[in-house]
Amino acid sequence: MTNVAGVFFTVRSFLPHLKKDNENTFDGTIKGKIAIISSQMGSQKTATERAPIYRASKAAATNLARCFAVELASDKIAVGAYHPGWVRTDMGGPTADVSASESAKGLLARVDLLSLKTSGVVESYSGKPIPF
Repeated sequence: MTNVAGVFFTVRSFLPHLKKDNENTFDGTIKGKIAIISSQMGSQKTATERAPIYRASKAAATNLARCFAVELASDKIAVGAYHPGWVRTDMGGPTADVSASESAKGLLARVDLLSLKTSGVVESYSGKPIPF
C-alpha cells in the first residue's frame, strides 16, 4: 500500500498545488519537482527470487514515476525515481553500506539536478542510472 497507493495518492493530492498558474518557477522553465523513493530492487532488468512482493511494489513505484513524468511534462513538472542505497536503518540493518545522512545528501543533490530534460530518470542517490 505504501509503495504503490501511497505514491499515487500523495502525488495526486499535491498536483493542484504544483499546477497553480503562477510565475513561480525554479529556473524559469520548471514549475515543480516530484521525487519518488523507489529501489534498485524494483528493476526488472536485475530481478532475482529474493523479496518478490517488495520488488514488485518498488517496480510499481518506479513505473508510476515514469508515467507521471510523461503526464506532467506539459505542466512543467519534472519527476524522478530514486534508489536511496542500502541504508543503515532499522530496515537496512547495521551492516548496510550507506549512512542515512549520506543517502539523504545524495538524494537532495539528485533532486536539485532534476529538470524537464531529465524527467523520468531512475537513478541511485549517487547518480548511478538504474536500469528499469
